[in-house]
Amino acid sequence: MKARPPAWQRGPAARLVKLLTWFVALGLSTYLYVQPEIRDHFEDYLFDLRSRMKPKLQQIADPVVVSMDQNSLPVLAARLGITGLSTEELFARVVHLLAQPRFAIKHRVLLLFPNVFDYNSQRMQELRDLMLSPTHQPGDWFIGTLGYHGTTPFLRQFPESLGGGLPVYSLDTGRKRSNAVVRRVPLTVFRADVEQPTLGYALASLDADLSAIRGREITINYEPASAFTTVKAEDLLSAPARFTNIMQGKTVIVGFTDFRRWPFQTYEKTTANTPLRSHPTDGHKRESIAYVTANIIENLTHHRYLLPVDFLWQVGHVMVLSLLTWFLWHRSPLQGALWIFFGFPVLVYCNSLLMGIGGVYIPLADTLALSMVGMVVGAFTSLERNLLRLADERAEAQAGAQVAKLQARLLDSFTEELSSLTLNILAKVR
Repeated sequence: MKARPPAWQRGPAARLVKLLTWFVALGLSTYLYVQPEIRDHFEDYLFDLRSRMKPKLQQIADPVVVSMDQNSLPVLAARLGITGLSTEELFARVVHLLAQPRFAIKHRVLLLFPNVFDYNSQRMQELRDLMLSPTHQPGDWFIGTLGYHGTTPFLRQFPESLGGGLPVYSLDTGRKRSNAVVRRVPLTVFRADVEQPTLGYALASLDADLSAIRGREITINYEPASAFTTVKAEDLLSAPARFTNIMQGKTVIVGFTDFRRWPFQTYEKTTANTPLRSHPTDGHKRESIAYVTANIIENLTHHRYLLPVDFLWQVGHVMVLSLLTWFLWHRSPLQGALWIFFGFPVLVYCNSLLMGIGGVYIPLADTLALSMVGMVVGAFTSLERNLLRLADERAEAQAGAQVAKLQARLLDSFTEELSSLTLNILAKVR
């Protein structure tokens, strides 16, 4: 008996499906990895999604943010009857108040943005003299500014006449576009070919052991601005005694938290897009650099920055999930569809829990890409199997029809012969 031909030889439809399977799988895999911006876009979207899904901390006591915004001056004028205050005057009053020993503040961080404060004003010189007072110790004051390392185009630098002798550090986020989402920040920058720590890294180094950090940047484990203890500048100046206990032994960040337009184009802004709060064009709907800085300090001080998983664990994660996707689609398209629509959202949510609770970050772009390949291969192989089954059923039906036809012919012939024989016998008997 002749052997049954292999599956790939059982009809042109099956051969076409097999060729399409390998063509689509190899083409999709090549495209996803030859075009890295697509893969990066997937990874960024999934990172932002998990950042919004992860459980949030109820309240962060340290650092404390003292917020100045567009309404601070008119509110303060209405409460205290003081008119004609400039932004520099308001800032100076807040800083002089926080310098008093009764607050017992651990670190005072002053965010001096070039488009908010006039560096040449008399109040800025008075603040410099206050911070250089011998009554203050190293680590009491930190000044953060944008463009200090001198590599951001067109950004006015912090003047040496004001910064000389002061602990001035960079707040730059490393953005290549002003509307880029800030997910990772550098720990060091170069100024005049000298590597210097950024503000968050310099401050956290005084309070925590950061020797375990690998590389020159960290991935921020963001918390919303509402999670940080925030004190309005006008409230602080109106009733300072209410906030002494809140600030004792804490890091206090004093900064302008509203959006302020620049007279020129620059990468760095006083607000930034983050995974939790972003807008492509409106700077008012982005997160203040003050709260980005608060997140960086909190992450580094309490070791809550996101850590990538081990490479081998990541490879295993990708292989297991992509093979599972292939198996489910190969076994049944319905099971595969249920896994895509219900299993993957659960997977993303579980990863968001790892980010929020364990500070572990698992890249999912490779898992998504190879799972898509597994889905295509599984769906096509399932289609091929169904086509082969239909072909076999059709062949069996045709064979049955041929047997039935042959049986009918034999029966008709036998009937005719039997009838003829019967007539002959009857004729002889008569």
